[in-house]
Amino acid sequence: MEKIILNEIKRNLNLMGLTENQIDMDFNENNNDKFLKEYIDIKEPEDNDPKNLNIDFIQGNRRFAKLLNTLLYEVYKDNLDWNEDKSKYGIVDVYPLNDLTSWSVLNYFGGHKFVKERLINSFKKENKDGTPKNFYKWLIENKENLFRDGLVLKELIRTNMNTYNKGSITEKYVIDKLKNSKFKIKYFPPGSKQDRDHGIDLEINGKSFQIKELTGMSEEDGKLILNTPLPKNYLGMKVETIMLVDINTGDYVSFPNRNYKIDVKNKCFILDNNKVKKGNFNTI
Repeated sequence: MEKIILNEIKRNLNLMGLTENQIDMDFNENNNDKFLKEYIDIKEPEDNDPKNLNIDFIQGNRRFAKLLNTLLYEVYKDNLDWNEDKSKYGIVDVYPLNDLTSWSVLNYFGGHKFVKERLINSFKKENKDGTPKNFYKWLIENKENLFRDGLVLKELIRTNMNTYNKGSITEKYVIDKLKNSKFKIKYFPPGSKQDRDHGIDLEINGKSFQIKELTGMSEEDGKLILNTPLPKNYLGMKVETIMLVDINTGDYVSFPNRNYKIDVKNKCFILDNNKVKKGNFNTI
C-alpha cells in the first residue's frame, strides 16, 4: 500500500515539476512511532505485547487515561472551559451530568472501566491481531468516529450516566426537599474542588454532607448494615457527615464520617447502630 501511495506522490511531483527531496516522504515505522509518542509515552516491550491488550493492563495504565482525555479534548476543543468553581478545566455544555451543572459526563471517561473495555472490544472486532500500541494508534485515527457521534458514544454515555445518576438524582431530591424550608443549602456540582477532593456534595446549615442512595438497611451481630450502590471510604476527607437517602420513601440515615467500614463486594457501610440519625424528608 505504501508503494502505491509513494508512486502516486512521485507522479504528482513530476507533474508539478518538483523533486522527491522537496517533500517529506518518511512513511517508515519510526515516523509512526514519533507520531504516536506525541500522544502517549510508549513503554517497550509491554506496549508491543499482544498479551497486554486486555482490560487489566489498560485499566492499570495511567498513560492510557491521559491519552483518552487528550483525544476527547481534541474532539471537543470548542467545548473546553473551567467548571463552576474554576478549579478544573475540561469539557462543558455538552452531555452535562445534570441540570445543575454544565460539567460533561465525558470528563469521566478516562477513569471508567467500562469505557476502556468497550473500546478494546471495538478494536478487536476490526483487528484480529493487535497490541496496546496498535490500539492507541487506532483510537487516535478514529477519535472523531468514536467520540463525536454514533452508537459507541451513546453506549458509553448511557453507562456513565447510569452510574452517576444514582447519586445525582438523590442529591437533587435532597435539595428540592430542603430548598423551601428553614435550611440553608449550598450545592457543590460534580468536578468542583469540594466534591472532587473532599467528598462534599452539599452544605446544609454550614455542615458538609456526602449524599448517597439508600437501597436497604438491616442489623447483623450488633452492627447496622446500610446498603448503597457505590460505597466509598471518605475517612480522612473533609466531609463531616454521610447521608444515605431512599427517595421512594423519603427515609434517610446519616452518620459522622468516622468509625465505619465499607464492604465493596456487598455494597454497604457497616457501623454501630447508636452512631446514626434516622428521619424522613416527608416530615420536614
